[in-house]
Amino acid sequence: MGRKFKIWDQDKLYFVTFTVIQWRDIFIRREYRDIFLDSLNSNEKGLRYLEYIHNNPVKAGFILSPEDYLYSSANNYAGLPKNLIEVILIE
Repeated sequence: MGRKFKIWDQDKLYFVTFTVIQWRDIFIRREYRDIFLDSLNSNEKGLRYLEYIHNNPVKAGFILSPEDYLYSSANNYAGLPKNLIEVILIE
């Protein structure tokens, strides 16, 4: 994450995008990952974004159901067998 960008109002919803450069993303650094996941957990809009992300491969025509996509956490939310990586569910 760039140092010049800050979340000023903790009560507002922010949409986070990032560019991976030499595979340094927010999920490798625990402090950034925790901040990101806390913002999703504390916001009902986060669940809508999650649903949007799960349905992207379906809309693109790659699969018929979000649970069919190998790299999706949709399986975990549907209560199906776990995927390739451990998933922390957003409640």
